[in-house]
Amino acid sequence: MRVCYTWVVGSGIEYSGESRRILRRTGEMMNFTILGQRPGKTANPYLAIPGIFAGISGIAAFFTGAVSIIKFRERSILVIVATIIGFIVTLIVVMEVVEGLTYSH
Repeated sequence: MRVCYTWVVGSGIEYSGESRRILRRTGEMMNFTILGQRPGKTANPYLAIPGIFAGISGIAAFFTGAVSIIKFRERSILVIVATIIGFIVTLIVVMEVVEGLTYSH
């Protein structure tokens, strides 16, 4: 039985079987109907470009927030929240890259 690890939904929670199919179908439905992406087409640039910039912004928020907390002793709640969100985005990106490098058919 093949076990699928997801990094975006569930933050690395292991799931298989029917729950995997339900999550995949839900994601496909949201992506295809709401956002205008159709099966069989290449990536929609209207979806990909903002997604890339959002990921870059999250990673930058983590690093700038970490520097301000460590170096400048920043204790603002907004900086801490932005750093936590940036850490989650950075963690998701790293896990997706590792999964892409280690996945074999």
